[in-house]
Amino acid sequence: MDKVPFAARHKWDSRFWFVFLATTWFAIAMGFWIPIKLRFTGHADYPPPWILVIHVWSYFGWIALLTLQTFLVGTGRTSVHRKLGILGAIIAVFVSFSGLFAEVYSQRFYAPQDPENIRFFMVPVYASVVFGSFVLLAFIKRRDPASHKRLILLGTSAVVAGPYARWWGHSIETVTGHGVMGTVVKYYTGMELILAAAVIYDLMTRGQVHKVYRWGVPVIIALQLVGSLVWHSDWWPPVGRDLLGLAPVAVQ
Repeated sequence: MDKVPFAARHKWDSRFWFVFLATTWFAIAMGFWIPIKLRFTGHADYPPPWILVIHVWSYFGWIALLTLQTFLVGTGRTSVHRKLGILGAIIAVFVSFSGLFAEVYSQRFYAPQDPENIRFFMVPVYASVVFGSFVLLAFIKRRDPASHKRLILLGTSAVVAGPYARWWGHSIETVTGHGVMGTVVKYYTGMELILAAAVIYDLMTRGQVHKVYRWGVPVIIALQLVGSLVWHSDWWPPVGRDLLGLAPVAVQ
């Protein structure tokens, strides 16, 4: 239990969220503009399956709705914000499941050409699990504004890690290498910066860190480490291929 009451709202909260969302949109533009360009110019590696189309539109829909929700709260239209929460829950389900199954399709295309590519499947698994779990908790805690919005931020940070990784991940990897920690840094540096900013903001505005961050951030980081250990394990590629229905790699 917190020793002193935690203020549900601070006058700077809307500014913090707008900065978070502005940087998110910028990261999306920087990370995805090349894949989007290739897709719309007909130079993508494979035609888009329906599950990928659903994922793209639900992903952008989630970020757009979150931007609108932040505006509504900032302008005092909380009743509209609450009504749109149901729409957010529906979109979140599509984001979580479509992201995972779109990667299944992707792996079935790439893994036969590059057996090691199956290791990457841990990244979308992590994103779907963390995003889905924290958004579900946020829906459950929707009557507790302080917890609700922090759970939303933690969940969203998992799915915006991808644009940051696409933007600067390879550059980071040339410095850190491709070990267990190198994989964490490559794929989750953007996410860690979001988490650090959120914790620091709590300290600046409330003088303490909200309980959601106190347990949520360690869980998120622990899952990153577990996922990276699985990525680099010898047992994961054959297990991953079995899960995806791919033929075993022929022994040379």
